[in-house]
Amino acid sequence: MASPEVKFALKLASDAGRGVAVLLAGVGDRLGLFSALDTGPASPEELAKRAAIDPRYAREWLHAMAAAGYVEREADRYALPPPQAEVLAREGSVVFMGGTLQMLLGMIAPLDRLRDAFRTGKGIPFEAYPPDAWEGMERDMAGLYETQLVSEWLPRVPAVKGLLEGGALAADIGCGRGRAIFALARAFPKARFVGYDVHTPNVEFAQRKAAEAGLADRVRFEARDASAGLPPMDLAMTFDVVHDAAHPLELASAIRAALPPSGRWLAFDVRTEEEADANSGPLTLVRWGFSLLYCMSVSLAQGGEGLGTFGLTESRMRKLCTDAGFSAVRTELLSFHVLYEASP
Repeated sequence: MASPEVKFALKLASDAGRGVAVLLAGVGDRLGLFSALDTGPASPEELAKRAAIDPRYAREWLHAMAAAGYVEREADRYALPPPQAEVLAREGSVVFMGGTLQMLLGMIAPLDRLRDAFRTGKGIPFEAYPPDAWEGMERDMAGLYETQLVSEWLPRVPAVKGLLEGGALAADIGCGRGRAIFALARAFPKARFVGYDVHTPNVEFAQRKAAEAGLADRVRFEARDASAGLPPMDLAMTFDVVHDAAHPLELASAIRAALPPSGRWLAFDVRTEEEADANSGPLTLVRWGFSLLYCMSVSLAQGGEGLGTFGLTESRMRKLCTDAGFSAVRTELLSFHVLYEASP
């Protein structure tokens, strides 16, 4: 019988293997290998030809993905089963995780900065992250925005939906590359939208996409630190932003000051337990990881509170809204997130 030490060593070795599998899946996503396999089973040589990569690397990668259970071997060829294809190859699927893999590759890039941050407490600045981090974030949430934002989330907040249907000026604060705004702009042609983000490359990318989509007449983007103040708006929206914010109260106060009495703040954020260690479930460990790799660290780099991924509990959000001058907060629980609707 194995000793507890041996059992733990084997657990750690297994965890390390799974971590390597995820990183190699991320490489496969970036090279289009899963998409190439989604067209049909392939031998290593056939996959190499389809994806324009070296056959020896194709073979080793396929061995690793088969060992991980991400692909299946069929005689001398490898196949991507339909469930795995939805997650790994089919961009826009609600369960597609290629963006998560890309985001992870981008967020582990500044590991040296993370090690230094452990010693200094100063965090990691936005500019330390490579393009994979930002593009991965956009792709990570795209499926949810495209398939659930309009059809499932907004019906649960009728006042917000009514503002959009009536032609409101809606601001997405911390908009990233604008994916949520584009989904909303297509669904609500009377509404006008502005996206604010502190990371200028995101704003420039989103502005180009708005022009390409023919939406520039009612969709615009601006580089702005929302915590320092916001112009008037009818509807404020934050998607996975408040727990990242350097100064959440200043952000909430700026939003409140910008809204009329009939306005609303819709905040989509991580569903979290009041006690940090009570969080459990399939996303818990990866969320703790992203908290250290990005969420907490970028906040601390700005001299902020560093709430982290699990830092915005319902009680903290309610207190935040009260302190900022909101009169009421309503919650709608989603599978892994929560919608907060705050009224002035």
